[in-house]
Amino acid sequence: MNSYTIDKKSPQILSLASGRVGEWVESSWKWLGRLRSAVLLRFQEQSRQSSRTMRFEQREAISEILKVIFQYLDLNTMCVGVYHRETDTFVHLSLDFIAKKSGLNIRRAQRAMSWLYRSGYIVGYRQSFYDIDTEEYYHKPSIRRVNSKLLFDLGIKEFALQRARTRSKRRFQDVLLKSLSSQKQPQFKPTIAVSNINSLIKGVTEAFALPKNPKPLQPTSIYNEKLKKLMSLMPNLTLHEAQRILPSPT
Repeated sequence: MNSYTIDKKSPQILSLASGRVGEWVESSWKWLGRLRSAVLLRFQEQSRQSSRTMRFEQREAISEILKVIFQYLDLNTMCVGVYHRETDTFVHLSLDFIAKKSGLNIRRAQRAMSWLYRSGYIVGYRQSFYDIDTEEYYHKPSIRRVNSKLLFDLGIKEFALQRARTRSKRRFQDVLLKSLSSQKQPQFKPTIAVSNINSLIKGVTEAFALPKNPKPLQPTSIYNEKLKKLMSLMPNLTLHEAQRILPSPT
């Protein structure tokens, strides 16, 4: 299992949200109303025989998964993972890693994560690519994005979330500035670097952003637009490498 390090100072809203998840385990009516709606929806679809509240063991598993997610949540992108400074890449966490960090076996972690998907609190994208040389499919950890409604349903106000995301963005800019300045490039201009960083963050955010009004009949066109943005942002990427970075439209 890989060992990833995170910042010691966790944002206050994430610490508060993690504490309220613990309250939800004891009193399921208090927070996370969309999970209750997901249980009732399964009952209406006749895929669940009982309409009772979720079992305590299930709530415990979901709670442990959410605590790990909050621990590794990047507020700048709302993705679950860590920024690897040596390679300047964002590392998405596998479900196996999340399960081990939460102290659950993989089956319990899968069931807990499926409830979070069903409730809409987390959106997942699979990452896979086909290697022409070996004629095999390879799979990378899924991209998991946290819906802001998860924090809202835990009592976090929208203003507090926006302020925390702004601070996270500034910290990320500082990290990139230090990385660029450490390379000792000639005629380095901080103003140009900040402008480049802003365009980089904007481009990556747009590339991974969910469409506001998605058109289910045109998934390929949306994927191609994101692919163009990513390749224009990173001109050194080949088409194959860009397709490996972006989630598949299917």
